[in-house]
This record gives sequence, structure tokens and C-alpha cells, in this order.
Amino acid sequence: MKEVSILINESIVQRLQDTTTDIRKLLEQRQIPGCSICISHEDEHIWSWHEGLADIESGTPVTKDTTFRIGSVTKPFTAMVMMKLREEGSIQLDAPIHTYEPLLSFIKSHLSEPIPLTFRMIASHISGLPKALDKANHLRDMTLAQCIEILTIFTPPWSIINYSSLGYSILSKVLEKVSHQPYRELVHTHILKPLDLKQTGFIETASTAKGYTASSSDLSGVSYPSAETPSWEDGSSGLISTADDLIQFIQDQYGANSLLQQHSLKEMQSPVMVEEDFSRGVGLSWFLRPFNGFTLAEHSGEIRGFTSYIGFIPKRKLGVCVLMNSDERLARPIAEMLFQILLPADHEQMKKREDRLKRMFRQSSL
Repeated sequence: MKEVSILINESIVQRLQDTTTDIRKLLEQRQIPGCSICISHEDEHIWSWHEGLADIESGTPVTKDTTFRIGSVTKPFTAMVMMKLREEGSIQLDAPIHTYEPLLSFIKSHLSEPIPLTFRMIASHISGLPKALDKANHLRDMTLAQCIEILTIFTPPWSIINYSSLGYSILSKVLEKVSHQPYRELVHTHILKPLDLKQTGFIETASTAKGYTASSSDLSGVSYPSAETPSWEDGSSGLISTADDLIQFIQDQYGANSLLQQHSLKEMQSPVMVEEDFSRGVGLSWFLRPFNGFTLAEHSGEIRGFTSYIGFIPKRKLGVCVLMNSDERLARPIAEMLFQILLPADHEQMKKREDRLKRMFRQSSL
């Protein structure tokens, strides 16, 4: 049976618009001040929605130009810089990473036979590195040497998917050393400038929303003080962006005139490891799961009063971005609602595709 391709028509757009009533109710129920959404199909922005307040105290509304902290959605940017350096011949993904930064050979391990870490292991969260350092030991502007002094690995590499923001902080420091460029400059040179992402960066501006946590007593929320992300965390969670800019970043993942070569994009979007129940896999930064018979590549973020989500269906070139200035974890559920409208389930085809995906995942884990 021939696959039915997506048709973006007035009916789909109307259903998206109708969904805003439900989304608005969710925002009110969960005391979320503001939300910015953008959807793309192929190279077009097909729908956007900006609601609520960027700053409760001043009454500043959310607009398409409102920037949000995106937290861990920074990680795909870091992985993309890594792939650019690989394409230039500066690194090899499977070479021991301590050959590029000798300090990493001094990481302590409780394993009987420590395995050298690689770029691929760290970028796909299978290195065994912990999610983060103990807060009591965390310094605002930590050096790599200070990190290694207090870091111990307890989980064997290649054993489980063990999400590690710490790994991406380390990764960004190694990329700096290899390239002889600061991490922020690497992101600007290799991604922000060529994609013309003018509203994406690491510094707050007048357009940056305030972050909030939900208040149990009223709808005013509790704001987080404005603070720049510690430079140590730049590679894992440092970026600030708009929904429009992030959709443009997603569109670059499809392969047509991308900043990366086709084989690099495919490598990033292919599973390095999968969960035992095949519910999800992880590529190079992207988390991968079946969605209505297709593969959905996605990443979420959460940081000090903000939540974020970007996801795309490579086969259909469909992308969704949801940004919020609240630490309520609603960005991904709302994105899933939107994907259901854009790509409703064809259950017969879905079963066939999911069977193929599971076979592919099994083969990749052998």
C-alpha cells in the first residue's frame, strides 16, 4: 500500500487554530505565564502562536520576537558543532577523547575495567557519566580540571542510556581545545551565522522573557532572578532563542542545503542505543521514538523557570517548537497534541512501520 503523504491544507490549519482553546486552558490551569509555538513543513513556517506574558510584572506580552532560555535544547547545537569538526577532520567520533584532552585520562572510575570515553559515547548519553555533579561540589565557572578532580564514573559505558548534562559540558570544553576557539564562538561561526539565527545567543536582551515557577496561592507565579547561565554549562544548557529561530534550526536537519553533509545528519538521527523495550533510542543528541508509524527526533529542555521542546519527523519534514517561561513540564505534551493533528495515525500503516523501526533498533543494538 502506498504511504499517504501529509497534506497541509486549510482544514489542518483550522484544527491547529481550534486547539489553541485547549492549550490556553492548560496554560491557565498550570499557571504558565507565556507560550510561543511554531510549526514548519519542509522549508515553510506554516503556523505560529504566541500567547500570554513574557513579564508578568510589566505586562509585556509574548510575541514572535520574545526569546526564551532553552536549557537542554542547546545540546543538539553542541552535537552539530561536533559533527562539523568531524567533517573538517579535526576529530574522530570513536577515538578515545583523552587523546584530544589528556586531562580526561585522569577521570576516576569504580569499574574494574574502565573503558576510554569517546565523543560518540558522550554525545549519545551512553558514556556512564552522571547527569550532573553534586550541587555541593558545583562551581559557577568550573574548569575542566576542577570537574575531573571531583568526578567518578560508576556506570559502564554502552550499558544504558544515562542522560548526562555534565557530559555535554565536558564535550564543549574538548571542542574548545580542539578548535582553539571559545564554545560560544564555535556555535556562532558554525550554526548561528550561516543559518542567520539573529535572535539566538547566550546573552539576555530586552526581549528575553522572565522565567517563572507556578505559585500554589495565586496565578501571579514566582519569578526567577535574571541570571546568565554559568559558562561551564554553556554546552549543555546555555542558549536563548525564539520559536521561529529554532524551527529554522530544525529545518536544517532535513538534508537539503544543510550545514552538515547528508551522512552526518543521518548519523545524528540514527540510534546508537535503544531501551530494552524499544520505546525510544538515542542518536547523537537526538532522542528517537516511534510516533504514528514514523520516527520522531526530539529534545526537551528545562532550566530555571523555562521549559522547551523541539521535535521533527525526518521522513515528513515536519517540525514543532514549543517554548514556555515556566518550569511546568507542558512543552512536550503540547507538542505531541500538535503532531497528532499534523500526522494522524493510520493504524495499519503505523503497525508496519513500527515493526520495521523495532527491527532497525534491534540491529543497531547488536
